[in-house]
Amino acid sequence: MDKDSDEITIDAYEHAIPFTARLIAYYRAQESKLENPLIVDPYAEQLAGDLQTYAKEHKRTVGSGDYAIIRAHYVDNRLAESWSDFLQIVILGAGLDTRAYRHSALDGDNTLFEIDFPIINQYKGEILKNEVPLCHVVRLSLDFSTTNWMKELSKAGFVDNLDTFWILEGFAYYLDKDIISSILKEIAGIEADENRIFVDLCVPALAEMEYGPFARHFKWGLKKEDVHAFFAASGWDVTCSYADDFDHGRDVGQRGLIFVDGISYKTRNAILQQQKEIEVLSNIIEPDYNKVLCEIETIAQLYTNEPEKGMVLYVEFLKEITPYIKTRVQSTEDLWSIGRISSRLLRDPFLRDPIKELTKEEQEAHVAGYLRAIIFLIYCQVQDLNGSQFIQTQVYKESLDNTGVTSIPHLIGKVRKVL
Repeated sequence: MDKDSDEITIDAYEHAIPFTARLIAYYRAQESKLENPLIVDPYAEQLAGDLQTYAKEHKRTVGSGDYAIIRAHYVDNRLAESWSDFLQIVILGAGLDTRAYRHSALDGDNTLFEIDFPIINQYKGEILKNEVPLCHVVRLSLDFSTTNWMKELSKAGFVDNLDTFWILEGFAYYLDKDIISSILKEIAGIEADENRIFVDLCVPALAEMEYGPFARHFKWGLKKEDVHAFFAASGWDVTCSYADDFDHGRDVGQRGLIFVDGISYKTRNAILQQQKEIEVLSNIIEPDYNKVLCEIETIAQLYTNEPEKGMVLYVEFLKEITPYIKTRVQSTEDLWSIGRISSRLLRDPFLRDPIKELTKEEQEAHVAGYLRAIIFLIYCQVQDLNGSQFIQTQVYKESLDNTGVTSIPHLIGKVRKVL
């Protein structure tokens, strides 16, 4: 960087980056100051910059940030519990998002790709240059309408056969509908075992308003009843809900905005193929849950003291328990619900990288993650809970802070109380 570039100030950046990006950060900053905030973002205020004058002159606009907060809360709390199962997370149109620095669901095993315009990435990089992210962060600067963005993403380190969670938050309605369809088809076609997505959309009436700092830039909208067909044509099996269904008493647009999440048909078809392969096991006898929990506890204790012996016992246990898990998955029509309990249950533990080829840290994560998933499945089976209900339980909430092998006996103790 030459001398003149060194003298570029943050104030100059603030005037150059899209104002809507700063306004979204401002909403998060204001939410963080509330007594009981839905999200807390310690970096938002600095990223938003000085908006005091604007706030005084546009009180209605700065007071209408509920949707941005509800959307962020939905992604943070309803989807992020599965992030630890995805090696790659890609945020298209990342703006001034700070999840890489503030969200505990991310850890050093994740790579988070943030894609946006160069000026936004430069500004955010300057503001956060002294902060340490919770995971590996790659910022990629490009224009989706003019570049081969997937090729550029691959050059930046993206691996197309790794499980990936795609986040298109506040993104789709700013680009032409055909461009979004092309993007959806491209990411649905990658070779990952598991490919998941979140997108938010607006209805046509909102796109036609051409009013306010956001809606006046919206290019298209979609009726809720047309969402499934649109995404199916682009390679995705999705569910959708109005943002109002998750509003926490806030004003989020009176059924004008829609949350969409789901899996690619490649992922869905792979799961269905696995189900067909185990149809002969459909009448499998229900296991003795207490016995299974005892086996898990023994594995956890042995692995803690003697990892090599514990791994041998773990692999033998997987061979024994996998048919039951596959049958349980096969017996439900709501695979997304199973995924909310743990997405590990949707894939065969032996189909990913051979366990023996994993590093010591990866092996421990494999053991802890899959044993916890089995415990969660047993708990939901006994309590007759679906995935959405499970993530509201105290068992799940307590488990978020204790994820290692050593925490398993305590978790088992919680579950035994309901057997």
